[in-house]
Amino acid sequence: LITFDESVTAGLSDSIISTKDGKQILLSTKGGQGATASAKNLFDKIEQLEETDMGKKFLQKYKEEVDIIKSIVEYGQNGSPLYLGVQFDVIDEKEANQIKNLRNTQPIDLKNINTVPITPKLKKFAIGRDTKTPETTDLYYHLMSVIAEKVAKEINEKTKFSKAAAEILNNGALVQVYTKAKEGTSEWILSEFNTVYPSEQIKGVYLESRKTYYSTGIKGNLTFKIDKGSGVPKDEPQDTSNEPSDDLETMAKQITGQKISKPKPVKKVGDVGREKRK
Repeated sequence: LITFDESVTAGLSDSIISTKDGKQILLSTKGGQGATASAKNLFDKIEQLEETDMGKKFLQKYKEEVDIIKSIVEYGQNGSPLYLGVQFDVIDEKEANQIKNLRNTQPIDLKNINTVPITPKLKKFAIGRDTKTPETTDLYYHLMSVIAEKVAKEINEKTKFSKAAAEILNNGALVQVYTKAKEGTSEWILSEFNTVYPSEQIKGVYLESRKTYYSTGIKGNLTFKIDKGSGVPKDEPQDTSNEPSDDLETMAKQITGQKISKPKPVKKVGDVGREKRK
């Protein structure tokens, strides 16, 4: 039996082959290079690995890194930067609570930062990050974006996260099928299906905050940059807006032949007091 999940966010698999005795093989069918993974994707792969003795042994080798992934999912987009910020000494518990208390407060002019009851370190963080509207800055989102970026840097540089996440994705319980196709005038020609298991394509995975944490809002949890053999992806310019990217819209219009117009100008945080990382 071959089944397809109705959800567009069904983990890393696109279809499932099920046998009569209940066993399942997950298939990930990709066009070209395929898409990247989210924290939830990694978390789902960890849960699958925890179901087997061999998987448990593999995860034990990367216990610290597995705990980081679990924390990102458990504490969510508003809580994980603060929780991990305390664990990696980016901020302390007092500063984490000060940031939480800024939520839903009125925007301020960064010139008046000294009137805000936060530590000198947080004031320095706030002034040190660019924003398009320094005169009306939402300090909660502004500081969250700073902490998320610093946390990602600490984890990428001081742990084995890159290697651990790459191995989890490469050795997850799924078969990856890479599809090569050509577009004709009235039809698509599928020329090749390259089946890979386990995958060796992913060489490293690096935490990334700039696509989801902004000075004006949060659009999701920490994400990932993936090295597929050409080296660590370069950091993109710091995004200081919360305007959604039009990349997907542009691609869709190109595929359907529509005219592309220029854009007009325009989980509750948990206790951060757990035992700090050794």
